[in-house]
Amino acid sequence: MEKLASRKLRMTGKKTMEIAEKLYMKGLISYPRTETNIFPSEINLNPLVQNQIGDQRWGAFAQRVLNDGIQPRNGKNTDKAHPPIHPTRYPDGQLTVKSLSFLMNDMKFG
Repeated sequence: MEKLASRKLRMTGKKTMEIAEKLYMKGLISYPRTETNIFPSEINLNPLVQNQIGDQRWGAFAQRVLNDGIQPRNGKNTDKAHPPIHPTRYPDGQLTVKSLSFLMNDMKFG
């Protein structure tokens, strides 16, 4: 996650983890301090995607994922303690411009 945020968003690893920790503390994502990128076979991702369908911003994408069948890309790393970082529930209005500004307050690019 940190490498991707650095490459795509020009964010420092520290700032990426600060934002991830805030999302985790709000219960919006799973444990962010993991290098795991393999979903265990017993995790049921359908309800997690189903919860996103009602959102006007990404609901159509979530519906396509369900229609096509959830097929997460698996990497090569697992710590066997935590699954890969993923949404844990629908934000229920928590992702407003104001809340995103708070999450990204003092974001440093470059």
